[in-house]
Parts: sequence; structure tokens; C-alpha cells
Amino acid sequence: MARLVKTRYFLDTAYVKKRLGEGVRKALTKAGAMVYRSCQKQFLAGRKSKSPTFRQIGEWQGKPLVEQQTRKPKPGRITSWRTRRAPKGFMRSSLGFEYDFSTKSVVVGPRRNRWLNVMHEKGGGDTQRLYLRRKGKPVSTRKLGGIGGVSSNRDRRGRFAGTLVYVGTFLSSRTKPGGSLVATARTRSIRVRSSKFQAKGLEKVRTKIPSKFKDCVSGP
Repeated sequence: MARLVKTRYFLDTAYVKKRLGEGVRKALTKAGAMVYRSCQKQFLAGRKSKSPTFRQIGEWQGKPLVEQQTRKPKPGRITSWRTRRAPKGFMRSSLGFEYDFSTKSVVVGPRRNRWLNVMHEKGGGDTQRLYLRRKGKPVSTRKLGGIGGVSSNRDRRGRFAGTLVYVGTFLSSRTKPGGSLVATARTRSIRVRSSKFQAKGLEKVRTKIPSKFKDCVSGP
């Protein structure tokens, strides 16, 4: 004798939403990590030159003022300079990613030095301040190996004796350099072209993002 069996199903909506949220969070985190690594690859790691170059840029307190340059960026690329704290480049090391629980999204961007990354991404200007090296004291060009454009003094025997010059370096006024650098009141303005390194990093992997959501929710 056939019997009619009634079956009731219960959908635990709260549990389903929880599992779905966890899956989406993991998928977004994986996608964020992929975009983060792609953005890092847009930087060119650079190292300071062991043999700095000098050029005269004016006078300071009646003596020639020369600028010391130890960084030679390559045109068309963003150079992330290596430092002791950031051996792979300080701009590259400043990038990061994190899942935002309030907006349920993943954020990729700079964790520190935000102004510097944004300036290179969107373009903009900055004010640089002149800092005198060697505690603000003049040094003989003889110790610097001679500088083109700076007249050279000679002793009674005609030997190169050198000329006293001030050596300076322009750094962003937003930084706080230490050591033997002495700040001056002289500044200059620079313009930085937009490189869109984050936009390029996203475009490189955009088509791979959907794959991170495949099978993001499974099991009971």
C-alpha cells in the first residue's frame, strides 16, 4: 500500500550567508594579493651610485654651490630606490593590500609614504629643499675629484690645489633627513608625470580576477 510521505526542508539562510561571505572574502583576498604583486612589478629597483656626480648650481655664502647626485633614474620607469630598511625598494615595500570588513572589499595601495605613491600614480608637484652636506661646511674640490665648471686653484708649483665649495642635495620638504645634512631656506619646485603604475598593475591581471571566485564556496 502506497503511503504519502511529506518532507519539509529548512534553509538555514544565516548559515548560507555566512559561508558565502567567507568564500567571497577569501576570493577577494586572493585577488588583492595578485593585484598587489602585479603593482610591485611596475617598479624598477634602483641602487644609489657609489660614484656620485657633481654639478654647480649657484653660489652659497660667496663660494660655489654644487649639487651631489647619487641617483640616476631611468626615463619612462618609476625607480624604487633600495635602502637598508627596504632592500627591495622603499616605494615597492610601502605597498600592501588588506580586506576591508566595513565595505566588504579589498584595498590595494600604499601603507606609508602615501603622498609619494599618489604623486607618481596621478602626477603632481612637490617642493624640494636644499640640504648642505658635511654639516654645512665647505670642502675642497680636490677631495671630490674635481668638478667641471668650477675654476681650479693651483699652488706655486702649478699643482692642482682645489677650490672650496659647498655641497648640497635637494630632498622633498616632506621628509626629515638626519645625519650630517643641514637644512637651508633655498627650495625648488618639481613636476612629476603621471605613471599610473597601480592602474597598469591592475590591467595586467584584470582577466584573471574572476578565476579567484571559482568554487569559493563548497562543502556542507
